[in-house]
Amino acid sequence: MSQLSNARIIAPPIEEEVYPYRRVWRSIGIQISMMLLVSIAIVLLNEIFAIELNGVLTFIITIVLVALPTLLWLIFSVIPERFASQPRNHLLSLAVITGLTASSIGIPFVQDFFQIQQWIPLQSAFERIIGYTFTVGIIDTGLKFIVLRYLVFPNSFRIRTDAIAFCVACAIGYTSVINLDLIVNIRPTLTIATVYVLGNYTMQIVSSLILSYGLSQTALDNALPLLLPVTIIVSAFLIGLLSPLESGLVNGALTLDGSFARPLFVTFFFTAMLIIVPTIVLFLYTVAERREEEKYSSDQ
Repeated sequence: MSQLSNARIIAPPIEEEVYPYRRVWRSIGIQISMMLLVSIAIVLLNEIFAIELNGVLTFIITIVLVALPTLLWLIFSVIPERFASQPRNHLLSLAVITGLTASSIGIPFVQDFFQIQQWIPLQSAFERIIGYTFTVGIIDTGLKFIVLRYLVFPNSFRIRTDAIAFCVACAIGYTSVINLDLIVNIRPTLTIATVYVLGNYTMQIVSSLILSYGLSQTALDNALPLLLPVTIIVSAFLIGLLSPLESGLVNGALTLDGSFARPLFVTFFFTAMLIIVPTIVLFLYTVAERREEEKYSSDQ
């Protein structure tokens, strides 16, 4: 009787529901945090303590910096994706194809066709932002959109964060090629290399996150047709807004008005953008998901 009573009162084990997808926001947060920590540490050490390294050691550290965004993405995004019950496909393909597209079309078009270094740095602050927006910004964003359109959009979009994962993959591919171009054509100091790599990473990540919102809403929420073009323009504008700071480090005019600014200021500006823009995009995604839940509840 006692055994029967005990058997009746013992509840069956509750199976915990397993989230079938990799949690994209957590992965991006880790990658951004580690990228910022490394970049800020190098700039602070060089700016405060004026540490001077020999050419070989500087070159080795620069190569590690160039590879760091890709390594962080592989460790915290690609590898965990393999352990998800419903992994996202095409991440590596997107990064590789975007990188090849940037190398064969994007960089030559900007450097050889537009020849931006010969005329944009001579313009006023506002004209530089507009110039970078309609050259570098439109080309970068447009090429990433074309790769996404023909590889994954919209058929591979199952949930909203799929758009983030795919767009970040394109951002990493584009960043890697631009940074490699830095090593090949420029031999910067360690501080300049650090800020340059962080700047490229910032521009590609924040612009891609904005683009991802337009793609996700278009694919999954039947958004207005105008939304996607608007997000493409905003993505291009962010690149145009940040490019003068990065370009100024290499060419000598370190601020938008041409006056001197220390690399530490530019580093913290990029840091602020890597915090503010993802926070805004996260808010937009949260609102969209909440509306979808409310709509589903009302339909039920």
